[in-house]
Amino acid sequence: MKVTRIAAVLWLMGGLTALSGEVSPDDVIRAVDQMTPEQVQDFQQKLEAKMWKPVPQGFFTRMAVDVGVSYSSLDTVDLSSVSLSGGRMDVDSVSGLDLGVLWQVFSDRFRFGLRFGGLASTDSNLAGAGYSRADVAAGNASLAANYQWVRSDSWLLWTEIAPGAGSAAIETVDTPAGQATTLRSFDGSFGLLDLQAGVSWRFNPVLALSLSGGYRFAESVDMEEGGRTSGVEFDASGFNGRGGLAVNF
Repeated sequence: MKVTRIAAVLWLMGGLTALSGEVSPDDVIRAVDQMTPEQVQDFQQKLEAKMWKPVPQGFFTRMAVDVGVSYSSLDTVDLSSVSLSGGRMDVDSVSGLDLGVLWQVFSDRFRFGLRFGGLASTDSNLAGAGYSRADVAAGNASLAANYQWVRSDSWLLWTEIAPGAGSAAIETVDTPAGQATTLRSFDGSFGLLDLQAGVSWRFNPVLALSLSGGYRFAESVDMEEGGRTSGVEFDASGFNGRGGLAVNF
């Protein structure tokens, strides 16, 4: 990045010198020194867009990536049809990771792109009747549309809508006292719609810390076992919260 900035300044100096013998390198340096950090960034982006013709102008400079952790509650994980000697499993509360790749389109306030997420939960019980464990994992991919209602140098207030699809897998282990262990696996896929509202604190034009909350509407599905429908029901609908770090390129 440092080499790119030096090359950009040298390119500017050469161009100005060719246009007018009265502009010296010192004049250019003084002009850059008087710019705000935001102006320097805009200046650099415009120079790079002119220097690197094979890259579409603004493709990378309009991109933002955010990574965060999430916590949510699932509406339904019904394991009542599965024999669990250890008792009821508490796998309704899940945590996971979230990745978003968005591009600025139409205006400074609107971003559109892709969002990927994953969540997991596990629980186990050991009782007199035996031992049981349940593991739940799910992942999803969505198209995300993000709009910044309030935008300033220090913070942002935004909302996001993200329709998509997901898949889930549930694995249970049951070992009744004095008997053999039974392992069962279930899977299924579902449609979803994520609604989020959040606030972001901007450390500078590049880095921001965000917190958000919202609700996920998801399709309730009967999970399959070995290609056949089982009595296990899964519904990923529920409230969720997310916190993470965003990088604007």
